[in-house]
Amino acid sequence: MMSLERIFLIISGALNVLLIILSIALWPDRLLPKVGLFYNMPKSSENGTSNLSNSNNFAGVNRSVFLGDNQLESFRPIRDWSQPLPDIGAQAAGVYLLDSKKMLFSQNLDLALPIASLTKIMTATIALEQLPKEQIITVDQSMLTIVKQSKFVVGESMTIESLIYIMLITSNNDAANILAQTVDNQHAPGYFVALMNEKAQSLGLKNTMFIDVSGLNPGNVATIRDLIGLTEGTIKEQPLIWQIMGLTIADVWSADKKISYHLENTNQLLGILPQVVSGKTGYTEEAQGCLLTVSQTLNKNFKMINIVLGSQDRFEAMRQLINNVEKAYLW
Repeated sequence: MMSLERIFLIISGALNVLLIILSIALWPDRLLPKVGLFYNMPKSSENGTSNLSNSNNFAGVNRSVFLGDNQLESFRPIRDWSQPLPDIGAQAAGVYLLDSKKMLFSQNLDLALPIASLTKIMTATIALEQLPKEQIITVDQSMLTIVKQSKFVVGESMTIESLIYIMLITSNNDAANILAQTVDNQHAPGYFVALMNEKAQSLGLKNTMFIDVSGLNPGNVATIRDLIGLTEGTIKEQPLIWQIMGLTIADVWSADKKISYHLENTNQLLGILPQVVSGKTGYTEEAQGCLLTVSQTLNKNFKMINIVLGSQDRFEAMRQLINNVEKAYLW
């Protein structure tokens, strides 16, 4: 038989364990400085962390996991559910974490919408794949939409690289047309647009369609999911595009150095919102305001792709999107 002293020790130990379990369950915040984080895994939510493929190991489950300090880093960023993530003033929006390939926010993720001049990201991609940057093009009248309103002069010569700078920074439609026609002239009419659609397929952009190279045609459509794929692919394959779109101003010259172009970026958040490092604007009456940015958190530890489509105020919507997401996660 066990002695009374031994029985007392067993009961006392059991009570201590029970008290610890109750303390963790009822007052986790008091334990955080000492032992780590009591993290409540959320139910599946559109505006929470999930993989872009929509897979979520915790979908439909609300359970708590106790994480030690060493484990915590692999879960960052962690959703702070005390901070709301309201819908943005846009038809569709999304924030995607490049580092861990997770959606941090989505609003109509798979709704195909007109993308206006976001098209020019793909236009630049095909131009760089098909034409040497140093190749010189002579502008002729057929390349210009409305000759009298064009920034270009018939007969002037430009390098491919200069045309890409002008197209991406100022969203110039004629620059896009000149690049496309240069390729078409070597093959057949419509060849450039066909390459754009082939590239979209190769990148797995299932709901993307291009009709023209500038984005004026409302038939140029994509989803938030597809634009994330386009951005990821071009950051990897054509980083020059994102370097160019990260410039607030630039100056380029005609090939003979007789004509100069001072370029100011159409992205009003560059140099104003500190997180934004690059991006592309778009607007037509049908598409409304579109904006795609690449940003980094204020601590510069994470990079994100942020997109708004169909917004009455794309810059304010983007500002809210980036700031709300930064507040809603523990970085």
